[in-house]
Amino acid sequence: MGRYVNPGNGAFKEIDNEDYVDKTMMIDLINSSICKKNKLTCVSMPHRFGKTFIAKMLVAYYDCSCKSEPLFDDKKIAGTKLYKEHLNKHNVIYLEMSEFISKAREKKRPFSDIPAMVKEALGKDLAACGMLESEGEDVDTALIRIAGKPKSGGGCLRHRRVGRGDPRGEKRRGRTEGVP
Repeated sequence: MGRYVNPGNGAFKEIDNEDYVDKTMMIDLINSSICKKNKLTCVSMPHRFGKTFIAKMLVAYYDCSCKSEPLFDDKKIAGTKLYKEHLNKHNVIYLEMSEFISKAREKKRPFSDIPAMVKEALGKDLAACGMLESEGEDVDTALIRIAGKPKSGGGCLRHRRVGRGDPRGEKRRGRTEGVP
């Protein structure tokens, strides 16, 4: 869908090949913590040990704007109790903080500006998918409002665009609309 909001499964498709090491049981760990008191999971690994890879896998699994069943049906996660319950059922925000750090350095902005840069980027993505109720709606307010919508009731954010493709490179016909 967007660059930051529901970016789809394209990034995981690119890295899911014959050299892939199945780390999908991380998904089962996170699935078991959804809606629980201790719902936060910290993925802490040394430099170059696959944190971005795992993040792309999580996006592909949870992102409600795409269909990822073919990507995961042959993985370990497919044999777990909660596999289908959360597959492509959640809105996802994917941020690579190194991108914002690089932009701040490039523009000679202090790192203290990064939260505002993230908020601005998310605002643009939400506007692109028509999920801001008004032009002046605050990003924080929009995210809280959206988080409260059940995805089964049409709360999945999708770009409102007409054309041959979308930012993930997936072909679509006609117009895709999100439900406000």
